[in-house]
Amino acid sequence: MRCILKCSIAALVALLTLSTPIRSQGITPLSGEVSANVGFNNVISGIVKNYFNNNSTGINEEYVQFGFSGGINLSKQIAVLGEFNYLPLASSTAGYGSIDAQMYGGAVRYSPISGNKIVPYVVAGGGSTRLSVSDHYDGVTVSHNGDYFGFGGGVSIFAGRNWGIRPEYRWNRQSQTYDGVNYTINASTGSVAVFFQWGGRAKARR
Repeated sequence: MRCILKCSIAALVALLTLSTPIRSQGITPLSGEVSANVGFNNVISGIVKNYFNNNSTGINEEYVQFGFSGGINLSKQIAVLGEFNYLPLASSTAGYGSIDAQMYGGAVRYSPISGNKIVPYVVAGGGSTRLSVSDHYDGVTVSHNGDYFGFGGGVSIFAGRNWGIRPEYRWNRQSQTYDGVNYTINASTGSVAVFFQWGGRAKARR
């Protein structure tokens, strides 16, 4: 599943990069932006492997991530964003439970090189998390609140004047507390987003 998703993302990036029209204008200062993303999430360590019976037996760690974001490009180099992501973290193959997480917060994106077609960037963000654990036997769902922070990088590839795709890699660390004990989740996330920007202060073109 994860291999198929990676190959699909790579093919999409290559296709749109090759078809990018020359009229792309790059990041527009003071423009608004929205995006939607899908990707894969690889848990390195944490409560996902230890929640059920204190071991990883019967846990399926292959899952995808979905999300969206919106914000403002303050300049061609700096953008501030609000973001939300949903992660189906794990499920028991024995059918006795599942773990899902929601991450909602903000991020700052910095582009050291400003181009019209391809714009690389680094990103850092953080916020709150909500971890929901469902017991399929008695139908009870327990939620735990926590926080997260992360950083990474990617590239904005314009496929039109105001839209394009954005492959990104990010490392995230989540912290959750339940039963008086603090647990952490370390995860690396690879995703690709489709973004659209509007408005702003574009330079006049001849």
